[in-house]
Amino acid sequence: MATKKKTTKKTKTTSEPMIVRSNSFGAGITYQLRMVRCGSAACKKGCAEGERPHGPYWYRVERDLTTGKTTVKYHGKNEPTLEEIARHMNERAS
Repeated sequence: MATKKKTTKKTKTTSEPMIVRSNSFGAGITYQLRMVRCGSAACKKGCAEGERPHGPYWYRVERDLTTGKTTVKYHGKNEPTLEEIARHMNERAS
């Protein structure tokens, strides 16, 4: 007898993340502390129903100063250190 695979359908949410804190460092780089929703119908936190979102998580938001395009990159649970910020700004300058 064939067994059926149990799958969880993930749905993309269109809601914007809740920004808890934002630190701008110039040169188009901002670090944001965000609360996010996973969009999974099976989420145990209940974020699909509008209850508690996940987080807070740090994200690096980079804006291209010539094209205006914005890129968001996950940084992690811990606040970025000054060394990490300086490294990202140097990478961007080169």
